[in-house]
Amino acid sequence: MSQPIITIISTGSELTAGRSIDTNSGWIANQLFEMGWKVRNFIVLPDDPKVIMEELTRIKETATKNPSEAVLAIMTGGLGATEDDYTLQCALELTGKKMEVNEKARLRLQKFYESRGKSYSDILPLVLRQVYIPEDSITLENSAGLAVGFIVSLDKNSFFSCMPGVPIEMKEMFQRRLLPFLKKTYQKENLFKETRWIWNIGESLFQSEFIGEQKDLVGAGLEWGVTAQKGFIKAIFQSTSEALVKEVINRIEIFYGDKCTKDVFEENHNSLLATNSSLAVAESCTGGLLG
Repeated sequence: MSQPIITIISTGSELTAGRSIDTNSGWIANQLFEMGWKVRNFIVLPDDPKVIMEELTRIKETATKNPSEAVLAIMTGGLGATEDDYTLQCALELTGKKMEVNEKARLRLQKFYESRGKSYSDILPLVLRQVYIPEDSITLENSAGLAVGFIVSLDKNSFFSCMPGVPIEMKEMFQRRLLPFLKKTYQKENLFKETRWIWNIGESLFQSEFIGEQKDLVGAGLEWGVTAQKGFIKAIFQSTSEALVKEVINRIEIFYGDKCTKDVFEENHNSLLATNSSLAVAESCTGGLLG
């Protein structure tokens, strides 16, 4: 199957009102980029079922007009336990499906209430809505929260995926549930890819002093992405041409010298060895992740 046309949708009136910033879309796009999939566009919508349905209907029409072309919509938000959460309602209306209880999610919610000394009968209908999914959908289990996610079919090769808007829940669900589905469903481009870490530099400076000078490679088909962290950036380069990737890596290593390394963990390890130092941690979670 060819590359899907990917749209990422974030819902929340706090986003469209400017009170919060949509960080989910950028994170998802970066994850997809690293896997070899390109995102066509982002859409940010308020908690308004009419507006949400207008956009979802357009996406479904694109999928049904040309069944040979794969369409993928990934939406975050609107799966919570408040009256302005409309994602399930819109998914049911879009697909014409009825809703059904995901028993595993229901038991998880019940245990959550029981652990706080409450009974199942104490659970409000709005809260219970978090354990419902459209019938015949693929469940995306939530190991970090209560609201279950799901994937529904729009056409033969096209799907609509819904995940919670809470970043920690969305990220866990994306990596453990949605990503394996995408790997099985859609093929990736035959891309050559390299990653480099650049130390003590910000994303803006990197773009102006290095990327801005690589117009010949970008024009020839080189794609790049940057993940900025405190004290360093992670630069990803990919192309269907191996020669383009090799050339940009050669240029970046010459330009930045020792500030450019292949692997963040390898660099930390080498720094410790060079100074005959060791690293200790004081709690088990950090130690386990480090190990």
